[in-house]
Amino acid sequence: MEGDAGSGQLTPTPPAEAAENAAPDSDHSDLGNDADNGLRASRLASGRWLTGIVAVVALAAILLAAGGALALWGHRTNAAAAEGEVLAVAAAKDCITATQAPDLAAMMDSQRKIVECATENYAPQANLYSGLLADAYETVNAQVKIVQMRAGAEKHNDDGSIDVLVATRVSMSNVQQQDQELSYRLRVRMLPEDGVYKIDNIEPVSK
Repeated sequence: MEGDAGSGQLTPTPPAEAAENAAPDSDHSDLGNDADNGLRASRLASGRWLTGIVAVVALAAILLAAGGALALWGHRTNAAAAEGEVLAVAAAKDCITATQAPDLAAMMDSQRKIVECATENYAPQANLYSGLLADAYETVNAQVKIVQMRAGAEKHNDDGSIDVLVATRVSMSNVQQQDQELSYRLRVRMLPEDGVYKIDNIEPVSK
């Protein structure tokens, strides 16, 4: 009996059983493949996420740059418009002052100024007005003093001109009366010509 027992324990494992024992576990293999696939999918998703973030950041930078450019352009446009208004208002006051010469002796210089203040479009009216004004001064021996003058830009027009409202109060003396005060308001259209604002039209404004 001892011989049989020894013989049974020493018998080698059959080849078929050895192969079965040595074969890899199919369940573990599938788990390994799933893990690899999951890792690749995770890396792919991370790559896409990073690409999306970069795209969003780039788009935000473009939008910020565009917004900054628009803001700068708007600021420059507003600054140019404000500067134009200042120049137009100053020119309107200067030109309207020329129509209120202190006396006949100053009227010659005022006539020249009135003509210089007119655009090519308004030149005929300016020449006519300056001539009539000189005749009126001489006829009644007029003496004029500007008491107050106020002016402000009213609106911008499509042709680049600016409407300026000018309110003036003057004290006038002549052969018939002394120190008569007169007030009037004018809408003066100022148009830039060769970089200088000139009168392109004048309209009286009722109170």
